[in-house]
Amino acid sequence: MKNFAGVNDCDNEIEAELKIARLPVTKLPYKMTSEVPTKIVSLFKNFSFHREWYYWSIKGPTPIEMARELYADAEGKKNVRVAGHCGCPGPEDPWIEYYAIDGKRIYSLKDQNEFLTFAESKSETLQRIAKENLDGRYIFSDDREKIAHSIIVPLYHIDSQLGLCLFADMLRKYKLLEDK
Repeated sequence: MKNFAGVNDCDNEIEAELKIARLPVTKLPYKMTSEVPTKIVSLFKNFSFHREWYYWSIKGPTPIEMARELYADAEGKKNVRVAGHCGCPGPEDPWIEYYAIDGKRIYSLKDQNEFLTFAESKSETLQRIAKENLDGRYIFSDDREKIAHSIIVPLYHIDSQLGLCLFADMLRKYKLLEDK
């Protein structure tokens, strides 16, 4: 993909990349103040696609089944990067998130212990805030996969047009994006 960092007149090319992937085009009333000064993004359901210097950044709750299918594809494994990680790891811990049926995030017991240990080394106010947040706001378990209602990958970076098309096709397959 072309590097658009600092390129002021790139909206048409960015829009074309989205249209090739058959993704909805959203024109913002202002230019983004990120690496790429553009008004063009793709926003739908709980997903946002923003163009960065040579890749697309996608935020949204990608189901683990879709993530695993993307990773099984040669293009997906190479150019559809979980968590934007340059090492191209698979959709696994620590790059995935677990949620209970009530929407509460599920963390491991190790995460809980690390959070408490950190808070204990801080002020009484932070200790109180930590306790308030741990009491009922989250679920802690070492059986996260078994008790989770949903497991997602929340962030991707996509480095190629083919990867963007693959991701969009998977969104359609998993009924997260409707064709126009």
